[in-house]
Amino acid sequence: LILVPKNTWELGKGLEDPRIDVDGGDIHILYTAVAPSPKGIAPLQAYALLSGFFEEKRRGYIKILADKEYILYPWKDSALLEAVKGRRYILTRPLIKYGDTSIEIGWKGFIDLNNLVIEYDTLQPILPFEEWELKVGWSTNAVKLYSNEYLVGWHAVLKSMIYVNGFAIIDKEGELQAVTDYMLVPETLPELYGDRPGVIFGCGLIKRNDLIYWIGGVSDFAIGIYEAELDKILENMREIKH
Repeated sequence: LILVPKNTWELGKGLEDPRIDVDGGDIHILYTAVAPSPKGIAPLQAYALLSGFFEEKRRGYIKILADKEYILYPWKDSALLEAVKGRRYILTRPLIKYGDTSIEIGWKGFIDLNNLVIEYDTLQPILPFEEWELKVGWSTNAVKLYSNEYLVGWHAVLKSMIYVNGFAIIDKEGELQAVTDYMLVPETLPELYGDRPGVIFGCGLIKRNDLIYWIGGVSDFAIGIYEAELDKILENMREIKH
């Protein structure tokens, strides 16, 4: 076991959805900590720093700083990007209340990993959902392809409650450069069976030579490993005009 619940804010339903980034001798893990709340449970975007020998150095959860006030949203689905003097660009998805509804889309921002704070004025929306989708989010860690390009998985929840997945190219400052349509859609028996049918939900992305391995949960009862040629993924990218 690498990471287990030990804080009160992790005891609602444990830890899930880890996205791992290895930087030199450090292992950065973004994960969802499911905290107890008066309404049942509340997801928090948590962070743990481990040594290369998996010894825990510290952990906590991320907050937004706005006008000297800390804001804590229900939060998950994040990935780290380029490091700049102890701070890093981050892809993230807080749940933002808007009247009687809520908005769950993909954002980019700048996080200080020393105090786990994102200043609100660095947050920018970059991945909205379509009219047939309920929400979108980032699905995996970001894999560096070139000096200024990262590959990252994203997912959408359709109005039918099916989870579908695609890929995006992000630059080192979090700008969306290109995106695919859905490339991973539940269709086999294991993907349409289980505790939560119709769900493929990502956690890990690995590049090995010219192959990409996508790793995630399948219907809340199995782990799926999917393989694709990087060139095939890139062929399906559509450039975003800024």
